[in-house]
Amino acid sequence: MPISIFSDLVSLLTFHIYSFYIASARIFHWQLTIIISLFHLFRGKKRNVLRHRIDSCDYDLDQLLLGTILFTLQFFLLPTVFVFYLTFASARIAVIGLKAALEMGLACLNHFPLFALMLRLKDPGRLPGGICFELKDANVFHSGLRHTPTPAPVAYVVLKSVPLSLRAMFQPYFELGDRIRKHYFSPSVVLSLASGQFVPPIHRRDLYSLQYSMLPATRTSVGELWKKLTESGDDHGHVMKTYPPLPQRRRGPNVNGTKVK
Repeated sequence: MPISIFSDLVSLLTFHIYSFYIASARIFHWQLTIIISLFHLFRGKKRNVLRHRIDSCDYDLDQLLLGTILFTLQFFLLPTVFVFYLTFASARIAVIGLKAALEMGLACLNHFPLFALMLRLKDPGRLPGGICFELKDANVFHSGLRHTPTPAPVAYVVLKSVPLSLRAMFQPYFELGDRIRKHYFSPSVVLSLASGQFVPPIHRRDLYSLQYSMLPATRTSVGELWKKLTESGDDHGHVMKTYPPLPQRRRGPNVNGTKVK
């Protein structure tokens, strides 16, 4: 619980860093896009948005002069914007790393295989991780028998249980670390940082899907859950309120000849 509260406090106290990071990333990305477009103008090129390619284009003298002025302004303002962006991006990465470490610690505390680990140390045979076949020498089995003819060659195979390894116990944590590494240390993340694009944190679904593998992939909404509960309640109440009809008593003549009412 203290780790969860501390993680939420970190998210609340660093909200201004997140806001500044979003603003600086947008400005830096827009500025890079403008500089690239103006650089194509110098080359007499133009980006074709429909076909996603660079086509040749003829510009007037006024367009080239205006493009030169704007390119000069954007190019000399780029270091200033880059410094602000680098500052807030570094702070944002540090916050994301801290939250990822807290989430990892929380997952380890909530799902630490303490019982399996103690059982593995106490009695490894009660925690099987597989089976193996071991070939035994036939002379060992026939050494206790005396005054018996030499038996035919027979192979004895013993089935043994292989204890679960420690790596197999902590395999979900290795997979969780691999997911975090692939999310934050991938080339796409480095390219997004270099181009000023937003780098989202890893989703909690990806973090907890290993520990909570029995949960459904798609969650039921509150409205659907309430509808199912009310429908089941109405059906149950309807069944409880209805009773089977009592069998009617047949009227027939009595022993003495009188009718039974």
